Amino acid sequence: MRFIGAVALAVAMLWVPVDGVAQTECFAEECLVGITEVSVSLSLDNFSSVPLLESDAEFLAAAERALELGLFRAGLSVGRFEDDVIDFVRPVVGCQFYVSGNDAGEGIWSWRTALMVYALTPKLDIASPAIIWDVIGLGSGRIDDIHGRVVGTQCAEDFELEWRRANN
Repeated sequence: MRFIGAVALAVAMLWVPVDGVAQTECFAEECLVGITEVSVSLSLDNFSSVPLLESDAEFLAAAERALELGLFRAGLSVGRFEDDVIDFVRPVVGCQFYVSGNDAGEGIWSWRTALMVYALTPKLDIASPAIIWDVIGLGSGRIDDIHGRVVGTQCAEDFELEWRRANN
């Protein structure tokens, strides 16, 4: 009888999932719960031959202001992410923006709003981000209609929507 019980237990254990690695992605209702403070980080990749109305630095500055303001209005405490000082406690809301277009000034763009946490890789002694939640958006039209403020606001709205769903 013990043998049959042991075999039954072994068979049952085969069906139990074992997570051998850290979870790097989760649903918003799991990983956005309880977040009250974040840092922000932005990036821009412009693959277009037509320049944006704003310089890359102006674009990123306007997007960062809009993202910070949108998150602040949602009730989050917002800090600044510095590349040389990694905060292992505060998650980072990242906004990545990609644009590509033709010589006529028409193009497509995408943005990715992500929630990242940083972990130290002991053997390499470096901090690397782990994206635990993200959402992607697409757009098309005239490249000269794209403004940093609009992109930052969109990223803030994407995060706020999912954050509110998870915390209400």
